[in-house]
Amino acid sequence: MTIEMFEDLILYLKGRTDSAAVECLSKIYALADRCQSEGLMDIGIPEVLIIDYLNFKDGL
Repeated sequence: MTIEMFEDLILYLKGRTDSAAVECLSKIYALADRCQSEGLMDIGIPEVLIIDYLNFKDGL
């Protein structure tokens, strides 16, 4: 998953109001806050977020 794909995912989720999108966005933002507070901005995207996204996408 490239940075551009990740940014597109965030924009897509921001345009939705269902609970799955809100939950996924909250996990992304929580991860970003944690990475920033721990100084780990270059760690990549955790597998759990990718799995959550794929499950969400399959449910559309």
